[in-house]
Amino acid sequence: MEKKHIRHIVIIYNRFEEEKAEFLSSFFRLTGIYALLLVRETLDRGSDLSYEEFVIVLNGEKSWGIEEYQGKGNWIFFQMGALLQNGARDAEYLLGILDSLLGLMQESSFGSGFSESVFTGLKELAIIYTYQNLLLYNYHLRLLTVKKENRAHVLKEAMDFFSGAADQAKVLEDMPHVFYFRQECKRKVNIACRLAGRMKYYGTHQLMSDNMEYLDQNEDFTCLWSLTGMIADEDSDSLFQAISFYRMQLEEEDRLGHPEDKKFQGFIYYKMGRYYEKIEESWQKAGHYYTRAYHLAPSNYRFAYKVAFAYEMVRKDRMAEKYYDIIMRQMEPYGEENYLSPSKCEYMFKTARRLMNISLRQQQYFYAKVMCLRAIDMWEGISENKFIERFYTGPEAEEIKGGMQKRLPIERTREELEDVEKIIRMYF
Repeated sequence: MEKKHIRHIVIIYNRFEEEKAEFLSSFFRLTGIYALLLVRETLDRGSDLSYEEFVIVLNGEKSWGIEEYQGKGNWIFFQMGALLQNGARDAEYLLGILDSLLGLMQESSFGSGFSESVFTGLKELAIIYTYQNLLLYNYHLRLLTVKKENRAHVLKEAMDFFSGAADQAKVLEDMPHVFYFRQECKRKVNIACRLAGRMKYYGTHQLMSDNMEYLDQNEDFTCLWSLTGMIADEDSDSLFQAISFYRMQLEEEDRLGHPEDKKFQGFIYYKMGRYYEKIEESWQKAGHYYTRAYHLAPSNYRFAYKVAFAYEMVRKDRMAEKYYDIIMRQMEPYGEENYLSPSKCEYMFKTARRLMNISLRQQQYFYAKVMCLRAIDMWEGISENKFIERFYTGPEAEEIKGGMQKRLPIERTREELEDVEKIIRMYF
C-alpha cells in the first residue's frame, strides 16, 4: 500500500551552510513534515543515524564519515548551490532547488513507497512557497525582525502573502500536505493579525473543527494534532485545550505503532512545557517537559535554554549554569565567524546575560563581566552578520539586521556592565 504522506525528514549540513538548511526545513515544516536539523560537526561515530524516513545530506563529502549510508534508499545526497544568484533573490532559481530535491526523493527506492500525488502536491506547494516569498515572512513573524516604524507595513504584507498562499493551494488536490499547508498559512495570517493588534482573519474554532474533520478521515496524519494545539495555544478562549491536543499526538503515534517517532517528539514536549509555563505558571511541570524535550533533541538550543531557565526560576543556579554553558558551547563556532542566524543571535545574547546574572549571584564578578561583554559584542556584530548577508540582500538584509538589534536590550546591558565594573573596582 502506497503511503499518503511523509512524516519527517532529517537534514545534515555543514554549520556554515545553515541558510540552505533553513530554506529547506521551513518549506517542509509548512507542509506538515517535521524537519530535524543535524549539524555535521556535531556528529561522531556514536551518533544514531538509523532513521527510517528521508535523510537529506547537503553537499556531503567523504570526510564526513557517513559514507556507509550512501547506498541506503532513504538517504539523499544533495548538491545544493548558493541561495542567491547575482546578489538578488530569484524565485525561479529557488524553485529549481526544491524541484530537484523533490525529484531525487521521488526517484529513490524509499520514495517509490509513496503515491505519486505526494510529490506532485509538494512540487506545487514549492511554487507557492518560493514565489510568495514565505521564508522571509515566516522569519518576520517568528522573530519580528523589522524596525518599529515598518512593523505595520510588514505585518500587513505577511497577512497578504500567507492568505494568498492559502488561496492558491485551494485548487490543488486535497492530499494531506496540501491540507496542512493551507491550515498552517491561515494560522500564520492569524499570528500576523494578533501581532498587529487586529481581529483574527480566520476563526480559531473553524480551523480546529476542520482539522478534526480531516483527522477522522486520515487518522495517521498525526502532525495535525500538534498544529491544532498550536492554533488553540494562540487564542485566549481556546488555549486551555492545547495540552490535550499535544497529548493526543503522542497517544495516537503510540497507538498506530510509530516507535521511531520518539526521536521527533521533542517539539511536542517543548510545547507542553510552554503550556505549563504560560497557563499554570508552574516551573516544576514546565521544567519536566522541557527536560524531556532536551533529552530527545540535545542539539536544540531552544530546548536547552528552557531547561536552564526553568532551573533558574526554581533557584537551582548550578543546574541552570550547566545548560546555559551547553548553549554557549554550541554557539561558539558560529559566533567566532560572525555567522549567527537571527534566532541564534537572540539566544546567544540572552544566554550571555543569564550567565552574567548567575555569576553576579555567585560573586564571580570577572566572569560576569566577560559574559556582559559577550552580549555587547553580539549586538555590535549584527551589522556584519555573514548569515544574513548570504541569506538576504540589500534592503531585506538591512531590515532584518536592524530589527535584530531592536530586539536586544543593549542599553540596559551596557548599564549592567558599568555596575559590574564598579563591583570589581570595589572588591579587587
